[in-house]
Amino acid sequence: METIAKEKSINYTVGSLSSTTNCVLPIRSELEKYKNVGMSNLGLTNLTAILAARNLGIKTFSLADLCFDYSNYQDISIPKAIQDVKENSSEDIASLTISAIDQSINKNPNSQKRNDNHKSYTKYNKAKSAYDLPIFKRHSQGNYQDVRKASNYLKKKINEKHVINDFKYSMVVDDNVTEYELFEKKQLKILKKFKFSEIPFMSYKNLDGRENYNKYKDGEILICYSTEKKIPGIVFKIDSRQTHSKESLHEIRFALRMSNELGIKNIIFLNEVASGKESINNGDLVILRDLIDLSSENCLFGSNNEEWGTRFPDFSDPYQSNELNEIAKNSYIPAKQSVVSFVPDPIFDSPHLLQSSKYLKFDVSSAGSIYQTSVSRHMKMKVYALGLVHWDLKNNKIHYNSKENRDNASKNLNNLLSNLLIKKF
Repeated sequence: METIAKEKSINYTVGSLSSTTNCVLPIRSELEKYKNVGMSNLGLTNLTAILAARNLGIKTFSLADLCFDYSNYQDISIPKAIQDVKENSSEDIASLTISAIDQSINKNPNSQKRNDNHKSYTKYNKAKSAYDLPIFKRHSQGNYQDVRKASNYLKKKINEKHVINDFKYSMVVDDNVTEYELFEKKQLKILKKFKFSEIPFMSYKNLDGRENYNKYKDGEILICYSTEKKIPGIVFKIDSRQTHSKESLHEIRFALRMSNELGIKNIIFLNEVASGKESINNGDLVILRDLIDLSSENCLFGSNNEEWGTRFPDFSDPYQSNELNEIAKNSYIPAKQSVVSFVPDPIFDSPHLLQSSKYLKFDVSSAGSIYQTSVSRHMKMKVYALGLVHWDLKNNKIHYNSKENRDNASKNLNNLLSNLLIKKF
């Protein structure tokens, strides 16, 4: 990072976000200019990277070899769309990026040949602009009618089994977190289980002809209640290998949209995180208080659904960290408030990315469901987010959790979660 700043230049590639130079720190006044077109992978990801680079004193920008890094769009490549754009305004750079992509589509209208099963996608040769590309439709806010139908289906299934449905909270966890004995110690009693694939429109496997998509385990919906006060809630359990994948973005987003449709206004995120700070170690429990998004994904671009709220929700307080901190303090549970960075791939266990925390002002990193904070805030939900430090960086070496550390983290997590459910819900 220091070397880059001295050279006053930056190389940035869309779809390959392993570089610590991609400091995506959106400036609200700049984002507001683009509210009519929404947040795009191509326009605003470049824009925010440029704005962040400027904060580091970088004067020359090379946005070369623009390409998508999505498994379904490997045939798209836009070579050297922009190079060495010097001293332009960020607005000019963003518009140049979109313009270059539009030109590429027009020059090669038959570049995309899709299987007939993918009928929901817009053909590239029909795209009139970059914002008509199917990538913007695929990862967007979601279909409101699909969410309503899925919610009604789940309500019916729950009522058939005579299970309580006055839910107070939703919890999104990956299966690694469940190893912390969240259920084994009967903190939460499971009443009923559903597979994601059982719910209409929810499973990625059921979309666009992907019936044979078996790369990951099917997610689970757990209808449960806390054992102490029998507070009802829903747990969405995601395959840990999938929480940072493109496929899970649809499923986690859908789970949160469905929670809102079921009347739930409290969301709990439990994520494993990595620490690059000396003061945060393996086995520590952290309370997330703010978020730096280093990903190229966003669930708020595309056409805005008024049913879910305004395009730009208030992010002054993305998490209910003060409430969690008060509970932890009064219950004598050790937990540190932390800023988390989100990355879309399991690159956050690399030493250099963790070391970048000192420059980007984050404490821990995660590739988990923290990403969906924007979706929850979009619907004016309260978000409670906890991180379990699973590995840390000492002397430029990655150190993973020991059994002793995991046992300690399990105890603290269960205590804090129990007190949260009792005192807030």
